[in-house]
Amino acid sequence: MSEDYARCLIATHALRSAIEPWLSAHPLSDEAFRPTFALKELSDDCADLGLSVSGSTFEVPFEPTKENWFGALYVMEGSSLGAPVLMSMARKLGYDGSFGARHLAVQLKARQTWRQFIDIFEEVPGLDISASADTARKLFSIALSHK
Repeated sequence: MSEDYARCLIATHALRSAIEPWLSAHPLSDEAFRPTFALKELSDDCADLGLSVSGSTFEVPFEPTKENWFGALYVMEGSSLGAPVLMSMARKLGYDGSFGARHLAVQLKARQTWRQFIDIFEEVPGLDISASADTARKLFSIALSHK
């Protein structure tokens, strides 16, 4: 197992274990969009590789506003854009959609939801896009700073 891949899984788990429940608890029922969740598969991947992820999360520092919800989704759904590159790397390490890289397989299957998300994001009435962008930047920064 690559140390870099292990760090990536642990950091991604920390992010998803905080954000996915937050997104679920604060859904925007008026929006016709279902987020792509991969926490279960990611947890299974970590277990496959014997990685400890207990306590590897953070408190979501955002209020449940429409802007924050869309900002968080921008980061989470946008991660599917990098999934092909990461899956290629995972395959070189011997992992695939049934062992060690299940979460990437989920993201690969959901890549079309990025376009759907952007279409909705750009048309939400009254959405302060700059506030959503601030949330996305903050969340991305949190994800990058996780050790």
